[in-house]
Amino acid sequence: MTILSLVVPIYNVESYIVDCAESIFSQLSEEIEVIFINDGSQDKSIEYLMNYLSNITPKLKKNVILIHQENQGLSAARNLGIESSNGEYIAFLDSDDILLEGYFFKILNIIHNNYSIDMIKYNFDVLVDGKLLPVKKHLKHSGLIEIDNFFLIELVNDSSWYAWAHVYKRDIINKNKFPVGLNFEDAATIPYIYLELHQMYIIDESLYGYRQRENSITTSLDPYVIDKNINSLKKILLGYIDNFEKNDIFYIVYIYFIRVYFSFLIGHKSITYCKKEWDFLSSKSGNMKGIDRMIFQSRKHNLYFNLYLLFGFYSNFFMNLIMIVYRKLNKKIKI
Repeated sequence: MTILSLVVPIYNVESYIVDCAESIFSQLSEEIEVIFINDGSQDKSIEYLMNYLSNITPKLKKNVILIHQENQGLSAARNLGIESSNGEYIAFLDSDDILLEGYFFKILNIIHNNYSIDMIKYNFDVLVDGKLLPVKKHLKHSGLIEIDNFFLIELVNDSSWYAWAHVYKRDIINKNKFPVGLNFEDAATIPYIYLELHQMYIIDESLYGYRQRENSITTSLDPYVIDKNINSLKKILLGYIDNFEKNDIFYIVYIYFIRVYFSFLIGHKSITYCKKEWDFLSSKSGNMKGIDRMIFQSRKHNLYFNLYLLFGFYSNFFMNLIMIVYRKLNKKIKI
């Protein structure tokens, strides 16, 4: 019986795919299947992966599925992986990242002992120049959690809404597929998944290594990618606005991502265009002065929300200035 399906989308990661595969197969067990989705890679990623797979044991190889598709993006690759999976639970691994030692053992142990849980969440380290650096942990809980609204607010304030930072019960992820054609697909998916949860298990350990890369989508200077980022964020923000009345978590993610959105806009569009976009989103989101500021538990989110209320569009410039000053002073304060 397949307990866990690990979905690994692949696109032009020839420099990292062997490290990724090694982190999987060095700890793989029979209860786990690994689904590689080749999303139309144009480099030697698949060649290197096939060379690696040719050297693993037949016992491990029978748990591997490799699917090829034309390039359709990360969301489409993940969705195909979900549709092709057999596991009771589903997890994701980006093919430039790695699983840390003990990942499968700890995940399977929790599933076997808590079979009704909807999601498992774990910490992660950042992989920079081959070294793992710990990330500040925000969640105050560990173990089995019964989900209520207070916990949801804390969970969303944690800001680690990465698809790969969770393991999902099959029916939960089946109802919340990733949006094809959008960047920031995790932001468009994870907050909605959180609302489906009844129980979560939190592992207070790092089980995943997230690789920071200079040529990522969010840092790209390609005009096409920049415009796609802007259009994706706008669509995501409008989705949050539509759900304001459903739960306070959508105010939290809205405040987080409206700042991200205007960081992109101010860097690449005219001030006139930026101000027009602010006025449009403000007309859609309505007056936020009645929102309980205590829902913004992160000091950075809380600060920006207060600036947002005081200065409107110009809050973005004040916030950027504050962040620049802190960085230049090399302060260790996290705001």
